[in-house]
Amino acid sequence: MPRKGKAGGRAYARLARHERNTIELMLDKGASCRAIARKLGRAPSTVSNG
Repeated sequence: MPRKGKAGGRAYARLARHERNTIELMLDKGASCRAIARKLGRAPSTVSNG
C-alpha cells in the first residue's frame, strides 16, 4: 500500500503573514535573500520563492 504524505518526506510550511512582511521590509532595505532567510530561520529558497 502506498504511503500518504509528501514525497521525499519533506515538511511543507507556508510563510506566515509577519514573515512575508519582514521579507518585504528587508528587501526594500536592500537585504539579500540569504540574510533574510538567516533572520527568519528559513531556507533561502523559501524566501526567494515566497
